[in-house]
Amino acid sequence: MPTFTINLYPNPTNGKVTLEMSNYPYEVLTMKVYNILGEMIFDTPLGIERQQTFDFKRFANGLYYVKISGNKLNKIEKLLIQKID
Repeated sequence: MPTFTINLYPNPTNGKVTLEMSNYPYEVLTMKVYNILGEMIFDTPLGIERQQTFDFKRFANGLYYVKISGNKLNKIEKLLIQKID
């Protein structure tokens, strides 16, 4: 069975980021975003689209952890937000 993978781009980002999933496991998935302190600041169910775009411009500059999880999987990726004023 092919391995489920995720890709976040651009990374670093100015706030707008695309999530691309490969070998989607056809189960209900959620995306949660955590700040560097481990506080969950964003939580949303994911649809079955393999590519989805999110706007995180309201988040401050810094490092975040994006967790994609379902019944049988957990994937965590780092995301760096760098807005240029």
